[in-house]
Amino acid sequence: MGKRDRQQIRTLKMPDGEKVEFDAQGRVLMSRSSQVMLAVMMIVIGCILLGLPWMIRSQAQTRAERLARMRTFSEATCTIKDIVWGEPDPEYGTTRVSVDYQVHVPGQTGTYIASGVSWEGTTLASGDADWRKRELLPGKRVPCWYDPADPTEALLIKANAEVPPPMGIGLLLGLSAAGLLFAWAGIATLRTKKRLALGGNDD
Repeated sequence: MGKRDRQQIRTLKMPDGEKVEFDAQGRVLMSRSSQVMLAVMMIVIGCILLGLPWMIRSQAQTRAERLARMRTFSEATCTIKDIVWGEPDPEYGTTRVSVDYQVHVPGQTGTYIASGVSWEGTTLASGDADWRKRELLPGKRVPCWYDPADPTEALLIKANAEVPPPMGIGLLLGLSAAGLLFAWAGIATLRTKKRLALGGNDD
């Protein structure tokens, strides 16, 4: 900052002892430490926006592949050995369930132990859980679906949901562009030697 710029800065001491600086237009000047903190925050936000869409896309692709594979499972019957229901989660409207059952593969005399519930995991919508509690009872034989290559991987609820659509490339590029802008603005703020004005009177 040049000599001329220094002369245009006025300092006011507040009642609590804090010093506040103003420029010639009466705008409050941000302290250098606050300016650095702002720049770092902008860079962090930019990095998050850059990576987030690709992480979401990867997770969505993994879920779609999992669903597609489990839709090919073969039907069999299973005997419920043990089942424990968790408390309903009112925030998400789901109920967690832990279950073990024997898979009776057609044409085979032995059984396999499995614990899968649905293709989405071990939680069910609370509405579905209410009536399934009356169906999934210890010792009861129920329909199930299993992986012929590994019968220990099975489901009590058929995977018949629609494959979720992939995230649009336009949205991915848009979020990435926003991330680049934030990161660039943060780096530019770090590099500038000029103090940032927070606001004030322009007259």
